[in-house]
Amino acid sequence: MKVTSEKIEGSRVVLTIEAPASVVDEALDKAYKSVVKRVNVPGFRRGKAPRFILERHVGKDVLYEEAMKEVLPEQYEKAVEETKIEPVSEPEFDEVNFKQGEPLKLKATVYVRPEVKLDDYDELSVPYEVQEVTGEDVDQQISFLRERMARLDPLAEDEALDKGDYAT
Repeated sequence: MKVTSEKIEGSRVVLTIEAPASVVDEALDKAYKSVVKRVNVPGFRRGKAPRFILERHVGKDVLYEEAMKEVLPEQYEKAVEETKIEPVSEPEFDEVNFKQGEPLKLKATVYVRPEVKLDDYDELSVPYEVQEVTGEDVDQQISFLRERMARLDPLAEDEALDKGDYAT
């Protein structure tokens, strides 16, 4: 497998992938074995129709589509491992050459993490104001929290209401 990567604008990478023809042929064989088990071809038991008959019955496109569903993600994953990129999105496949007996060629465009360069961030300063906290501010905050967190508990029947109690 041959892989080249090219960085393009917008934090994207284009992977150009080439794989030998044997990859395509093996994928088509697997696709045939998968499809022939699911399709009824008149005159043949399920799973026993020859490939050329199956292709005529369902069309070559079905086999090619089934094979591409398996091969494209597999080859893409190998290319990602080989180039050591860190994709953050699903790939967009372009210019796919997937024909029996020919090498697989495709381009996959994927977003990657942007490269961020920080220059002289140690010299940056953030303006702030020191606020004076008085005892009155502390008392006010404590009384606010006391009222906010207070619970209403029921009184016993023989207890009388005091000043500040609630009655419902």
